[in-house]
Amino acid sequence: MKKGLDILVTLCALAAAVFFGLMAGPQFLKLQAGPKALEAQRFGELEGQYVSYEAAYPVASQVEEYYSGDPDRVRETGYVVYDDVRREFVYVVVSDRDDNDFDSIMHKLDAVSEMREGRNMEPVSVKGTLRAMDKAEAEQVARVLQESKIVDRYDDYEGQEEYFSTYYGDEYGKLMVRMCQELAENGVQAEWYVLENKKIDGMALHEIWIGFLAAALSFLIFIGRMVMMFRGGEKKTEKKLPESADKMARFIEAQRGWVTEWCEYGRNKARRQSYLTVAGCVAALVVIGFLAKGSPQQVLTLHFPLGVLFGEGVVLLFWLTMGGRSNPDKILKSIGKSLNKELPSSGERERFAEDLLEAGAEWNFQERTKESMIRGTLGSRYWFIFLGGTAAAVDSDRIGEMETEHVTEQVRSGKVRLRYEYYVARFFDRDSTAKKACSRELSFRTEDGRGDFMILVRRRKGEEIKMRNA
Repeated sequence: MKKGLDILVTLCALAAAVFFGLMAGPQFLKLQAGPKALEAQRFGELEGQYVSYEAAYPVASQVEEYYSGDPDRVRETGYVVYDDVRREFVYVVVSDRDDNDFDSIMHKLDAVSEMREGRNMEPVSVKGTLRAMDKAEAEQVARVLQESKIVDRYDDYEGQEEYFSTYYGDEYGKLMVRMCQELAENGVQAEWYVLENKKIDGMALHEIWIGFLAAALSFLIFIGRMVMMFRGGEKKTEKKLPESADKMARFIEAQRGWVTEWCEYGRNKARRQSYLTVAGCVAALVVIGFLAKGSPQQVLTLHFPLGVLFGEGVVLLFWLTMGGRSNPDKILKSIGKSLNKELPSSGERERFAEDLLEAGAEWNFQERTKESMIRGTLGSRYWFIFLGGTAAAVDSDRIGEMETEHVTEQVRSGKVRLRYEYYVARFFDRDSTAKKACSRELSFRTEDGRGDFMILVRRRKGEEIKMRNA
């Protein structure tokens, strides 16, 4: 079951990498190659290519899209732009962040000649993919052009020299006259092309980057999982110690069995949490996309890959941080360091290891919950305790008294009150007073876990250790 689930998740990572790669890969390659300058070529010659264009003469506009939930706020505006070199029109779509320059130029082209004198009339640079319009789109844009204020003004003032010199006396005015005359003589062009600024093949630049990163991260996870699956299939053998290894090294190596089991349990739990995290992030972002009234295409190209990228990113960071906690060798090394601090004398470390190596499995105790594990061994004198990733050594000959207590605590987190419950066993040195703090405290999550530990203590020490009243 576990192996089948691992294979399924690995294939899902590959499928995500392929899907997002096909969705955003071609656009990403065009983005990295950079736009081609649209010079003297006809618009149709560069159809489907990523180009840069200097839009000089916007003469009409219409709203392309409003923000969802706010019909008074324009998200995208389309401008009919006259190209003086090609003597034809092109339709340019820009977002609300870039429409001020177009509106400013269009307003000046519609004003009297004096209003344009000394004003900034520099073309607006736009970058995007040229796409041929379908018949319905072309007819709509043609209507927008015919209803343009600039075209209407020419029709109204044609033949009136006084108004003509006022509005069309400069070079920009003469260019508008020529444009309107061409419209009157030839009619509206049949073929139209649209250039969506900061979009490549219909995808915004940030959507391209998100799709590419989602594909790259999914492929990286696929490779990582393949390596883990092949390595996981290798036969695991215990580490062979040299004959010269001391008793402490042998004792630490003897813990490998339960440490490996605990690490495997932690990894399995982390896997389940990882799968739920990715699925939850994807579902949440997709729902947000639809609640924000995004189009199906926008949800597919933005919210869906963003959910995958966010979920996989969180999982990847989680796995990187828990690497040491799920590696038996690193945990055993940590146990060794902890015991060296607890027992600075090499002679005492040897006595500690010898005592515990002689203790049989009947002197082991363990409490394992979903969140933590306490594991230990009670030797005739020395006790070994592993708790929360650290190890402790206890010299039972120094313990004079013990105390047990059932502790409950409540902590407020916002409007929620959380209740904690645990079972404590405290050790007091022989020379400590009644009011002196305990020398060590061991907290169990269950009463049975503490009970099993106290049974072993009584078997080992009998009445040598007295019990205090909590």
